[in-house]
Amino acid sequence: MDRRLWLLGFAGIVILGMVLFAQQRQEYFRSIPPGERPLPRRAAQSFQLYDERKPSQLVKFERYLGRTQIVLVFFDASKGLENNKLMAFALEHANEIQGHGYQLVAVSSATPSAHRASLQSMGIEKSSFPILTDIDVRGPEPLPAHRSYGMLEERPTRTLEGLFLIDRRQTVAMDPVSGQARPVDDPLYVLSELAKGVWPDERAHPEPVTPAE
Repeated sequence: MDRRLWLLGFAGIVILGMVLFAQQRQEYFRSIPPGERPLPRRAAQSFQLYDERKPSQLVKFERYLGRTQIVLVFFDASKGLENNKLMAFALEHANEIQGHGYQLVAVSSATPSAHRASLQSMGIEKSSFPILTDIDVRGPEPLPAHRSYGMLEERPTRTLEGLFLIDRRQTVAMDPVSGQARPVDDPLYVLSELAKGVWPDERAHPEPVTPAE
């Protein structure tokens, strides 16, 4: 047989196999209820921001990417860490969460001095994880980390709160419509699961309580 014909036939078999595999994969996903289907994922965005220490140190987010599972928290610090439920829980349970090998990283628009003052009011001398200020002194774009994770609303400008789970492959869940990173549905519940050593699904919620009959 002519070698070119043999190669053509082999290529056709390969293409047919790929088509059949894709069809079977689509049928498999269609058979799964929408709420149970795996979320699409995208590469986690990196950034460089200053932490809450004095003097502040530049923290490169990429130092954590690919090395560990990351819990990235965007929070509103306008009323202080002590009055933010998400951060109060994270600070209280930081040793448990990080003891299971998860790296906490928090970001807000507040200044490093404001973060330090809040920690002091909570009786915390030093946070066990970086609390970063979202100002890139080397670039003109305001709130770059919030912007890259979809945690910024425009007109009027307003920061949003959210928690993202970043795996060892450096990926984060993605919103299939916007293409942006997808925050977890219930941040406080996710933190409570992480404190138990459980890496939950982004859609995780507390189990509903069934009333006793």
